[in-house]
Amino acid sequence: MRSFLFEIKDNEILNMFINKDFTNNEVINIIKEINIDSMSTSMLINTFIDKFNIYENLIKVGNINSSLVVLEYLINKSSELSELGYTINDFNNYLNDVIDNNLSIKFSVENEASDSVKIMTIHKSKGLEYSICYFPELFNKFNLRDLNDNILFDRKYGIVMPYFDDGLNNSIVNTLLKDNYIKEEIGEKIRLFYVSLTRAKEKMIMICDLSDDYMSSKDENGLVDEDKRLTYSSFKDIIESIKEDFNSNIKEIKTDYLTNDYKKVLDINVKIDETNNIITVNEIDKDDEILNEKHFSKDLVKLNTKEEIENMKFGTYMHYLLETIDFYKRDISFVDEKYKDKLIKFLDLDIIKDLDGAKVYKEYEFIEIDKDDENHGIIDLMIERKDYIDIIDYKLKNVADESYLKQLNGYKNFITKRFNKKVNIYLYSIIDEKLYNLDNKELVK
Repeated sequence: MRSFLFEIKDNEILNMFINKDFTNNEVINIIKEINIDSMSTSMLINTFIDKFNIYENLIKVGNINSSLVVLEYLINKSSELSELGYTINDFNNYLNDVIDNNLSIKFSVENEASDSVKIMTIHKSKGLEYSICYFPELFNKFNLRDLNDNILFDRKYGIVMPYFDDGLNNSIVNTLLKDNYIKEEIGEKIRLFYVSLTRAKEKMIMICDLSDDYMSSKDENGLVDEDKRLTYSSFKDIIESIKEDFNSNIKEIKTDYLTNDYKKVLDINVKIDETNNIITVNEIDKDDEILNEKHFSKDLVKLNTKEEIENMKFGTYMHYLLETIDFYKRDISFVDEKYKDKLIKFLDLDIIKDLDGAKVYKEYEFIEIDKDDENHGIIDLMIERKDYIDIIDYKLKNVADESYLKQLNGYKNFITKRFNKKVNIYLYSIIDEKLYNLDNKELVK
């Protein structure tokens, strides 16, 4: 209860002892939901990680990479022991043995670059967000191997055994148990799929070979019939059952577009030519150099008053709202009244209201390498129109600083070369609710 998972105060824990009430608390309520007796060791470990939101809470302990490696080790080790027939008690004894005898388990933690591609499981992605997410291998079948056992256990039906009549046969209770298990498992997989899809901030790309003859079946509320949902055996089945809802977003990729070298990789029957030719490697001696890294944003070196800190917090959250709100739908009904007036003022600007045929980019990040220099920038808002592009940068209040002009001109130079269009640059003061055109240094009315 004291751990980073719950952080329950000592006074609350003390009251449990005083009142001798240890059954009505958050920890016990979660444990009650877990059907421990009917799960394999690996399934139980994954269930605990999921139910206790361990991945989401790791940010509280720091050094997230090391913690993720430890969790991955526990998951893999529990899976190995499950296949060998070890129970959860055996796994517990194994971990106690590691602790009691000071056995060291060494992990290799690699530092990831911020601009790297990250590959992870759905469980590990919880609490994280990325601009673009790819979803491969959606055709993989759900794991229902536990239902193949001759003897099953369920809290509702108890121990379910086959009967013997010229061989082993399953009773009707076995069928009821399996139907209930499948219903719960598919429900969990649908929720898991939802979690994975909501990791994408801007674009999700699902790689899947969809069937042309798959017919969806929906009720009057537009939901897929329960009978159809109970036949789901993969994430691909889920997608195909609602395929008609996003036909316009499906892009067919044919292997005709692939290069011959890549086609060879796809062909498992291709014969690999063996050769004894020696590959000569000529190493090039090159002294290490430190590149002069630059950025377009303004450097701040000063102490701030309490009022300035509060204003910065206000500006930071306004910045977040402007990043996340859909400028096309303009729905701000969920926004606190403290921020709503400021948002309305911004959304009512002519440059924002007129988005017909325009493409909106938020937090557009770029890196420009020029000779020995590397320039980095993040554009708050960029609106691409047919013949020109508007760049708008949000500032809290003071927009007269010359460093801002230098920053926006840096953005302008890069975007002009990148898109080959005329670029206009603007600064918007969140506090003053004013938009300035930096090309002619005039207030936009």
